[in-house]
Amino acid sequence: MRRTTNIYGNRDPRELPAYPVTEAAHYIDVPVSTLRAWIGGQRGFRRIINVPTVSDGQLSFYNLVEAFVVNGLRRKHGIPLQKLRRAVESLKSLAPDSKHPLAELDLQTFARDLFLDSSGKLVNVSRGGQLAISEVLRPVLERVEKGVSGVARLYPLTRPEPGSSPKVIVIDPRIQFGRPVIAGTGIPTSVIRERWKAGDSVSALAEDYDRKIEEIEEALRYEAA
Repeated sequence: MRRTTNIYGNRDPRELPAYPVTEAAHYIDVPVSTLRAWIGGQRGFRRIINVPTVSDGQLSFYNLVEAFVVNGLRRKHGIPLQKLRRAVESLKSLAPDSKHPLAELDLQTFARDLFLDSSGKLVNVSRGGQLAISEVLRPVLERVEKGVSGVARLYPLTRPEPGSSPKVIVIDPRIQFGRPVIAGTGIPTSVIRERWKAGDSVSALAEDYDRKIEEIEEALRYEAA
């Protein structure tokens, strides 16, 4: 019987530095300079995302999800970064065991405030833990899929609006070393793009990979973003 090797050892692949800043910025559609500021800070600007201690500036999968959430909450829901930073600090006090609260906790947004879904109640962490009961907006956060042990995978946006972006492309740290693939497969979107640029038609790619034409088109749309 052939013995399989766990390339990660006892390490959680979600915690490992795996994404250079330029690559991560491409995956979540955020300017490289903005992402650098979020993870490294700048003069007069404190960072909001903590990358692994020994990372050479690379992001982990958890960091990628955090950046995706920050970008979504800022761009789609208009939450100012200063308010979001205060919310993260409140989340850390509410859940001290969480190293990546924006990625690990069950979050929701409403009326430009950030909430933690705790015991069936909505806690407004942007206002120091004040309880609030309201309808919430979920379109960005629903793209972060969680399993029993925490974040399992991320469905990045392929179109400007979350509601119009099908969950066809997925980033899973256990598949293709966390590179974007067509959901349910190990087919990297980058490979689809390279073959298309080389002259393969969408229909030919769909036939070769036994996928729907719509999936190939979505992969190309994602890469083109």
